[in-house]
Amino acid sequence: MVEVSIELCNGTPSFVESELDYWLETVRSYCPWRGRIIAAADDPSVFDTN
Repeated sequence: MVEVSIELCNGTPSFVESELDYWLETVRSYCPWRGRIIAAADDPSVFDTN
């Protein structure tokens, strides 16, 4: 049991994307509090809106 802890893996998708190297090399996990998977694809370009 711990007396104090902090949340390291919570963040907005845009923040994770802008700091991707930090998240991949240091945090190494992503666990948003309100996140949910709405779709998945092997090819990320499927979701490209540009």
